[in-house]
Amino acid sequence: MNIGMLLDNEFTADPRVSNEAMMLAREHQVHIICLNYGKQKPFEKHGNLFIHRIFIPQKVKKIIFLIQFYLPAFQWFWYFNSKKIIRKYNIQAIHAHDLYMALPALMLKKAFQIPIILDLHENYPAALEAYTWAHKLPARLIFKASSWRKTEFNLLSKVDAIIVLSNAFRQHLNELYPKLSSEKILVYPNVPVLKDFEGYPVYNGQYEFMKQGFWMVYFGVIGRRRGIFKIMDALSRLNNNDIRLLMVGPVDKHDKEDFYEKLNTFTGSGQVVYYPWKDISELPSMLYYARLALSPIVKNPQHESGIANKVFQYMLVGRAILVSDCKPQVELIEDCSCGVVYKDADEADLTEKIDWCYRHPEELKVMGERGRRAVLEKYNSDNQFENIMAFYKKIEDDGQ
Repeated sequence: MNIGMLLDNEFTADPRVSNEAMMLAREHQVHIICLNYGKQKPFEKHGNLFIHRIFIPQKVKKIIFLIQFYLPAFQWFWYFNSKKIIRKYNIQAIHAHDLYMALPALMLKKAFQIPIILDLHENYPAALEAYTWAHKLPARLIFKASSWRKTEFNLLSKVDAIIVLSNAFRQHLNELYPKLSSEKILVYPNVPVLKDFEGYPVYNGQYEFMKQGFWMVYFGVIGRRRGIFKIMDALSRLNNNDIRLLMVGPVDKHDKEDFYEKLNTFTGSGQVVYYPWKDISELPSMLYYARLALSPIVKNPQHESGIANKVFQYMLVGRAILVSDCKPQVELIEDCSCGVVYKDADEADLTEKIDWCYRHPEELKVMGERGRRAVLEKYNSDNQFENIMAFYKKIEDDGQ
């Protein structure tokens, strides 16, 4: 079967997109139709994976994206560029990433009579309410969360299947839209492909400084909505120099000033180490001496949609996790007994939970072992992607 995958970005580092493409390519031809801002090859082929890159200046793309409710240049751009590939390679289904890609995907469905699978990476209307850029001019006037909320059900009802990040978000959609068929909502969490992640070196020798002290690790984008500021505040309140923090990741540009102001309060203490970037292959090395891994995302409707891929990666390395009480994270901890939950709105509770973890290293070790076992046995792509593969098999069988 030939599957077209619509991706409104360059095909680079998004692990969810890469994992799904690789899983589908085990049994099907996968044609990724994505963007090229001028630095990549127009076309590449790797086994069953075909990458078709459409050139567009990044500034132009941003403009047509923002005005799509008023002038549908964005939808027509994708429609005209995709239909050539659909015809040439006899694409039999479209797998579109993110809610807004349903608009051009449904145009293609009408033109070619092919099924549409819509992959929701997040609760998009809620995400717009949280994104700083969406509250700045001109975006706040022309690209409103309220507009997407009004059209969301219409889009979801017209696609053939919806992929979501968690059972919690599936339940949310069922409650929000009772007329939406629950049978067409499939769950695929941000779980790792075992053979890829397990190939990373266990330790590369760069983190010897972590032998001393109780180290917590945060890996990912850094910003206020990611909750890492609350961790730094808790560290200050604890006033225990033995409890330390390693942070790795780029800082949200809108939060840079606040971040560096907080970081500077730890200058000279050796209590906080920050790297703007490290390759994901170094994560096992960062966690080698670490006692605790962090996912402190702020509790809001956007973050209630799923669990970040880093959480399952932490677990696979065998580290206990400290998480905020976003519903999908709570459900994971309850299912696996692999970490500790704190109340996001309660600063005192966060401080107490970090202190508890510091005082109970043996319990953390057991939690880490449970988490690793859970990923090896359950929370991995081979296991969690089975329902997606079964859906594509049904499409294939129905088309014969």
